Amino acid sequence: QVDDAGGSANGTFLLSGTITGGKVVIDTTKGDGFLTSILPSTHVEADFSVLMGVSTDRGFFFSGSSALEVRLPLHIPLGPVSIEALTLEAALAGGLIPLSLGADIRAVLGPIEAVVQNMGVTATLSFPPHNGGNLGPLQLDIGFKSPSGIGLSVNAGPMTGGGFLSYDSASGEYIGALELSFQGIFSLKA
Repeated sequence: QVDDAGGSANGTFLLSGTITGGKVVIDTTKGDGFLTSILPSTHVEADFSVLMGVSTDRGFFFSGSSALEVRLPLHIPLGPVSIEALTLEAALAGGLIPLSLGADIRAVLGPIEAVVQNMGVTATLSFPPHNGGNLGPLQLDIGFKSPSGIGLSVNAGPMTGGGFLSYDSASGEYIGALELSFQGIFSLKA
């Protein structure tokens, strides 16, 4: 659907289009031998709706809503550290397009094992008015993506146990648990 509101009294031009009921499908379950050997079998679908346009007043603009998250399990050892999974996220929200790449990283340092979940980088694309972005009509902001969870386990002779702390950014809540034991004599649970 294309709307042309050109020729208005104040001399502005507007051209916009809408996609409703769109669907994005990523399917790596069927592929050639090379692709199936390096990629895990994944089938992901996401629905979306988007309005896009260009005008002399606003420049390029869009609005819509959708989110897509793809988690790829991996096991890439790098000495005492390993990358256990990659998470790719893309969304349309409030005129912004946040794109994130996060990794689950596991480290074993003697008797201590730590796991950091979904830590990485986020690139946010937007279209500021009057083509005022840092890339012409496009504004690109890159930032650190804080982890969604951190786990720790200890097996140091008399001291054993571990814990996990998870953060839900949508609700702004932390959830966690901790249990440590010293030679079975006493234990701490929180």
